[in-house]
Amino acid sequence: MDVTNAMRAEWAFHGLRTYARVTRPSFEGIDTVDELVADPDLANEWIGDLLGDLFHLADRSGLDPMAVLDRAISYYREEVEEEAIFGEGADY
Repeated sequence: MDVTNAMRAEWAFHGLRTYARVTRPSFEGIDTVDELVADPDLANEWIGDLLGDLFHLADRSGLDPMAVLDRAISYYREEVEEEAIFGEGADY
């Protein structure tokens, strides 16, 4: 299966939506990526909150949250660059 960045975003959205349901008693009922990106303030809030809690998890695991972030940014940049060079869905 060829993995695209759109697929990666969809996977991340499913995790984010699950996180929002657990942490927000008045969950807004956002069910698709398109619904979330239509509300940039909400997307920023949810993603930022999840990242902050992931940093707490990294710290509790004995990891440096900034090192984890650096690694994530490196993965992200590599994936964006690959898709720009080879096209969406190309077999890298």
